[in-house]
Amino acid sequence: MTVSKAKKSETLAELKADLTRAKSFALVQSNRITVAEVSKVRRGLLPVSGKMIVAKKTLIQIAAKEIKGVDIPEDMLPGQVAILMAFDDAVAPLSVVNTLAKEFEGADKLVFTGSYLDGSLQDAQTTKKLASLPSRDVLLAKFMGSLLSPVSSLARFFDGAKQKMTETNKSTVGDLASAA
Repeated sequence: MTVSKAKKSETLAELKADLTRAKSFALVQSNRITVAEVSKVRRGLLPVSGKMIVAKKTLIQIAAKEIKGVDIPEDMLPGQVAILMAFDDAVAPLSVVNTLAKEFEGADKLVFTGSYLDGSLQDAQTTKKLASLPSRDVLLAKFMGSLLSPVSSLARFFDGAKQKMTETNKSTVGDLASAA
């Protein structure tokens, strides 16, 4: 399908504007994906501040070179390619696309071919691993839970000691220890 020069320059301007705001981006091979599935992906990306654009490979390469200063090799751009941009959380949009890709019928409709994160290009395997990580919020919640676990155990211990003191009419914990 030929694209007019005006459409190409419009797409390039959009890519540059979005890449300027993006914290990271990923390249996704999008073979045999339907319009409905693309719409589902785009709707799924809205809550996590992500965006997916299907564009010509050369336009993606030009925009990435001019905005991020990175040369995207040809092997990261096989077949029909879309660029997935993350504006807030650098990994959350990848997780959304990874989850949706598993839902779509037929294998290999959305396949990560690479990504750009923290100033460097990542290969397809690293990108897939990043996409399978839980979101930042989930990781922070798990971290806080592990930090609070010793504190809550100590609180349960003191509550149990207080309960035992009340039951046995003891006035200090030392009295409980001597009674045992």
